[in-house]
Amino acid sequence: MPVKTTLLLTCAAVALTVVVRTEAGYASVGNDAAPAPIFEDARPAEPKPLRAAVPTRVAPTSAPAVAPFVLDAPKPAAPTEATAPRKDAIDLDALRYFAAQNDLGRVSAEIRLIRSKHPDWEPPQDLFSEVGSGIDEQPLWDLLARRDFAALRAKMDDIRRDKPEWQPTSDLANKIALGEARATVIAASDGHRWTDVIATASTNPSLLTCDDVDALWRTAEALVRTGDEARAVAAYRYVLTTCAAADVRLATVQKASLLLTAPGGLDGLIALGRRSADGRGEFDQVRLDLMRKTIGAATAGTVPTQPTPDEIAAVTASAASPGGRADAALLGWYARSRKDYDGAIRWFRAALATGPDAKAAEGLVLALRDAGQIPEATRLAFQYADLDPLNRKLMVEVAALAMSDPKATPLTRDEVSAAMAATDTLKSSDGAQALGWYSYKSGDVAKAEGWFRKSADWQANESAAIGLVVSAHRLRHDRDYAARIEQYRETYPSIAELESLMRPRQASHPAARVAVQAHRGSGKRVAVARASARRAAPKGDGWDRSADDIVKVYNAGQYDQAVALLEQRRQKRAEPRGLTVVRGWAMYNKGDWEGAKQVFSGLDAGSYSQERMEGLRVIQQAYTPPHLR
Repeated sequence: MPVKTTLLLTCAAVALTVVVRTEAGYASVGNDAAPAPIFEDARPAEPKPLRAAVPTRVAPTSAPAVAPFVLDAPKPAAPTEATAPRKDAIDLDALRYFAAQNDLGRVSAEIRLIRSKHPDWEPPQDLFSEVGSGIDEQPLWDLLARRDFAALRAKMDDIRRDKPEWQPTSDLANKIALGEARATVIAASDGHRWTDVIATASTNPSLLTCDDVDALWRTAEALVRTGDEARAVAAYRYVLTTCAAADVRLATVQKASLLLTAPGGLDGLIALGRRSADGRGEFDQVRLDLMRKTIGAATAGTVPTQPTPDEIAAVTASAASPGGRADAALLGWYARSRKDYDGAIRWFRAALATGPDAKAAEGLVLALRDAGQIPEATRLAFQYADLDPLNRKLMVEVAALAMSDPKATPLTRDEVSAAMAATDTLKSSDGAQALGWYSYKSGDVAKAEGWFRKSADWQANESAAIGLVVSAHRLRHDRDYAARIEQYRETYPSIAELESLMRPRQASHPAARVAVQAHRGSGKRVAVARASARRAAPKGDGWDRSADDIVKVYNAGQYDQAVALLEQRRQKRAEPRGLTVVRGWAMYNKGDWEGAKQVFSGLDAGSYSQERMEGLRVIQQAYTPPHLR
């Protein structure tokens, strides 16, 4: 009988004897001392000398008390050496490790320990077959620790070239297979190859334990992504009922909350949370996060539903607690989305009560602006401009609004300087445009031209183009003026008419004069002008009593009715060109500038050119910022 087999049987016999004698009750009665143990320090995980001998090798542990999560799957193809799962239902790492060290005492202790849990188990016959291979596996363990599996496989191939019969110890082989399986799961998960994750996890159950909870998380996600939420919930439930670490449990429910769509499954997981002495649940924070998510989605308009009163109340209570700034800001954005500007202002001020915050400051400025409190919005926009680039951008926008509104409180010199600096930093086309008109209104046309040029360079826009044209005209830069007209003629059709519009002329046709005078508020009665208009209309032009009635309605300021009467009349008879002028001014006065522009643009460029130019000039003036008017 081979020596190694004899040793194995000896160890097994000794271990069995110890178990029998222990079960029979070997302790002395009374004050007699208990017999000394046959193997001192029998626990395998404690000895320091062995760890010192292999410092980079993870010391094996005894079989886990809790089985891994079992992921049922169809039978896979025959496993390769790299991915073959262990056939042992019991973890023999410690036993084989001590056998490889030729430590018979600890081998016997480990056998006794395993048999105390699995009485029918028999030690493997090849337990000592790996002893004395003469190969130092430490370099292989070092590569395994670094997870450099390519170099590890290359090193093993080098060893086999010298010793073809060599095989790694079972402990090392199992660790390699497990490590490669874990690497496969990670790579497949990162690459969104969910079926590969599930296949690898199902054939390597040793991965799915609390020792490698990341593999459990990745497997659960793969199950969700492939539509198998039931088994994903089972995986999450395994962690919550098996793993004790509080941070692992909380992270598990948080990950599940981001992936699970069926509310019942998530509610069941949250219900597994422990309760503290004060009654708080272990996962109350996750439930609150879900409420925040609901409010955020409603704020963004990504869902048709609104948060319930209970959800609003829970987040409101959190916002009022210490550290509730983020919840206060969230409620501010929610209130603003519902146009509750007073509520939004109140919540954003609460979020800023404990100190500056970029997003809360942005929300407060926007809410104040929306509520029409422009002076306060402007003041705070400048105050919070340095918190974040977005706050600086908002400051430029608010400053541009203030500079464009004649009724707004004038900016101070320091505020204008800050707006100029921020506009240059951000290369804000809108800010430069506003500064251009601000300078133009202030009489500094040269500075205005510079800002208009920057605005057009940063982003082409019609307002900057108009600014460049009128600035060149005011500065008498004739060449620049002509060049700008030519440059923008095709892009902005209104520029082509700007030169003529700079020199407005009186309308000459009597029918047109009726409408123009009414538009200008000349005070003349249309009843007086109507007769001259009718007399001046060419024969056959179609002017009749209904046209007089329409002019009367127009003169009374009933522009919508005038347009309606014009439409009814045009369905029955042709519209006189003079009455078309009335149509244009009626549409202009009712606020339909684009419609009026189309009407005036359609007038004859010959006999009605005066009326056409006058209408287009007034409409262009309406579109032009206040500083140019």
